This record gives sequence, C-alpha cells and structure tokens, in this order.
Amino acid sequence: MKPLEKSEVPAPSTVEPALNAQKAVVKMLKLRLSTAEADVQTKEATVASTEKVVATATQVVKDAEATASQATPAKVAEVKDAQAKNLKHRLLTKKQLKLQTTNQI
Repeated sequence: MKPLEKSEVPAPSTVEPALNAQKAVVKMLKLRLSTAEADVQTKEATVASTEKVVATATQVVKDAEATASQATPAKVAEVKDAQAKNLKHRLLTKKQLKLQTTNQI
C-alpha cells in the first residue's frame, strides 16, 4: 500500500483574520489574568497585614482584661496610697532643694 500524500489546501481568506482576532483575544485575556493575579497578591498582603493588626489588638484586649481583673478595691486603694506617699516624698524633696538653694545664696 502506498502512503497518502499530503496536499496543501489553500486557506480561505477569512481564516487569517479570524486567527488574528483569536490571538488578540488571547493576548487581552493574558493581560487581564496578569492584572487579576497582581490584585490577588495585593489583597493577600492586605489580609496578612490585617491579621497581624487583629492579633495585636486581641493581645492588647487580653492584657487589659488581665489588668482589670487585678484591679480589686484593695489593690486600687494600695496603689493610691503608694502614689500619695510618692507625691508627698517628691514635694518634701523639692522643698528641701529649694531651702538648700536659698541658704546658699
């Protein structure tokens, strides 16, 4: 048996413009895909950043809750007393420094 010979069949004149149109559509779709991929990457970065902010805020809330749970009336009174003593000490120290300065003149 003899192998079949391939013969060239001329393409109709509408094939080339249709092929060019398809190539243009493929090129446009590749560009859209590239833009969409860049948008996805930007949004993923935003999500990651937002997740970090949420994690930090969650920790701040937990810390505040822990502090608030320790703020018993006795503890608040103790802190106020310590602050009053500290203020009194600072005022006395300031008066002493002022007297020393006045006496040196």
